[in-house]
Amino acid sequence: MVRDDRPFPIQGGAYPDPIRPPYYPACTIPWWLAEEAYKVYSAKYGTQQSLERLAERGGFGREELVWLLRGASGHEREKEVRNARRKEVRKHDV
Repeated sequence: MVRDDRPFPIQGGAYPDPIRPPYYPACTIPWWLAEEAYKVYSAKYGTQQSLERLAERGGFGREELVWLLRGASGHEREKEVRNARRKEVRKHDV
């Protein structure tokens, strides 16, 4: 099996957070990796935008790519854990 190594764009941008570096440049990943991320993307959002169209529009954002490669369920679980911890902290603050 031959992997598709065409470049897929990853958006650059700026973080509003003063702790992080203020800017990160745009870059690319291999197309085959974008296809893996697109599996999660299309399951969550549908296939109205093809992977090709996403590439034309600038690709995925960096954090979006990480979220997609981890899988949406992993991200949702992390969010649940964070919310549960916040509730515990609030309970002890009262």
